[in-house]
Amino acid sequence: MDVETLPTVAVLMTLYRRDRLDFFDEAMASLAAQNYPPNRVHLYLAVDGPIPEAHEAALAKHADRFYRLRRRPTNSGLAVALNELLDQLGDEAYIFRMDGDDIALPTRFRTQVEFMERHPEVDLVGANANDIDETGSIVRPRHYPEHHERIVRLLPKLNPVLHPTYCIRGSTMRRDLVRYPDAFLTEDWAFLFHAVCRGWRLHNLQVTLLHWRASGDFFLRRSGLRRGWQEFKSVSAGTWRLCGISPQMVWPLVRFGFRLLPAALVRRAYRSNLRRSVAA
Repeated sequence: MDVETLPTVAVLMTLYRRDRLDFFDEAMASLAAQNYPPNRVHLYLAVDGPIPEAHEAALAKHADRFYRLRRRPTNSGLAVALNELLDQLGDEAYIFRMDGDDIALPTRFRTQVEFMERHPEVDLVGANANDIDETGSIVRPRHYPEHHERIVRLLPKLNPVLHPTYCIRGSTMRRDLVRYPDAFLTEDWAFLFHAVCRGWRLHNLQVTLLHWRASGDFFLRRSGLRRGWQEFKSVSAGTWRLCGISPQMVWPLVRFGFRLLPAALVRRAYRSNLRRSVAA
């Protein structure tokens, strides 16, 4: 596509008081480095609750980049913040997700938009990514299933589309009004269940378009009873809605047991070939 014909897109991001500002600056820099016309990128940011002065200074530094800034008086969680941004959207052709600690590669927006323009039957497209650590060093590549049918087969087992690689067709979102369920640390996976049950077609590009950061307390937050129970409830409900009475219902229970493992074992499993074998 010629630059002159590229459509306007929306990018959804959130900022929380505990978010690291050096990571946020890197994420913002990666958006500025896109080979996409900056005047056709509408950045929607939700500030989820009160933030320190340093975070306010970061907002001021990037103020000219925000198309719309939404502030919540209290911390209400990711789902509420993202849904408020979705309710604020205009008529952008595509909606991108982006976390404040990840790095979008320069070709991300254009690659995904051009794919969606060529494939009007697809409602949401993701991509492969690299896991990076706190220093930005690549830990390992992360591969996702390409075609809709396999993505749907894997939904009860694992999250088959990485959320900060989402590119959603704006007309589909406006038609179906799919929103993020209030599911602690499982919002994006639950979102996919809702989307598939509404008839959305999903796809993953087999190219790497993002550096996805797993640092700090990432693995600690992904173990334990609270996370395990919330995920079990959310994925069980989604699997039941998608598959009904099916052997697939065993997978939410298996994952519940996995979440009860110590954080060190969860970290090792995430960075091993276990995920790849489960996705086979």
